[in-house]
Amino acid sequence: MIVLFDLDSTLTTTETVDAWAAEKGIAAKLQQVTDDAMRKHQPLHALFTQRLALLAPSKQDRAQLRRIALHNLSHEAIQLIDKLSKHSHVKLGILSLHFQEIVDDVGSFLGCDPALCIGYEIQHDKDGVYQGYDVNQVLIQNDGKGRVVDKLKTLYPNTHIVHIGDNMTDQSTQGHADMFIGYGGVIEREEVKKASTNYAYSYVEVEKYLQKYL
Repeated sequence: MIVLFDLDSTLTTTETVDAWAAEKGIAAKLQQVTDDAMRKHQPLHALFTQRLALLAPSKQDRAQLRRIALHNLSHEAIQLIDKLSKHSHVKLGILSLHFQEIVDDVGSFLGCDPALCIGYEIQHDKDGVYQGYDVNQVLIQNDGKGRVVDKLKTLYPNTHIVHIGDNMTDQSTQGHADMFIGYGGVIEREEVKKASTNYAYSYVEVEKYLQKYL
C-alpha cells in the first residue's frame, strides 16, 4: 500500500505559505490575489502564477518555510505515520501543491519514500532569486493530483494507493486512487466533505479507513 498525504492543513495544522506570507507582511495581498482568481474561475496555473509573483520565493526562503512546516506538523499525523512505517508493505509519501523543496524537507523528516514526495518545481537564478516555474507541470493542472496518481498506478501496478487531503485539488484523486479520504481535522471544507466518499476529522478515523489495506 502507498499512503500519500497532502501537506498544508493535513500533515500540518496550518497553511504554511499563508503563515509565511503573514511573516512577510503580505498576507492580505496574497488573500486578495487568491480571492480574485477564484471569483474569476481562473485555471489553477494562473492562480499559481499570480501568487508566486507576489511571494517571489528565493532559495534562501527555504529555511523559513521548512521551519514553519516542521513546527506546525500535526502530532496525530506523526503518530499515524510512525504506526504505518512499521508495516513492511506500506510506503509513505506526500502529494502536495507545495514547493518540491519543502515537500522533500518534510518527507525526509517524516521518513517518507523520496520517490513518493511530490510537489511542484520553481526556478531560481544563480543567486537564488525566484525566476518562475514551468506552467506545464502536470501537478498544477486542474486535475493534476489525479493524473499523478494515475502515473503512480502504472509504476506500482499491484499496490493500493490511498490519498488523504483537505482540498478539492486533493479530492480530484477520488476515482484515481484506490481510496481518497477527505480530511477536515484542520479546516472543514464543505465542498470536499460533500464530494468525498470517505471523510475524517481525526487521524484515528483515518487509521480506521486504512485498516482495509493493512
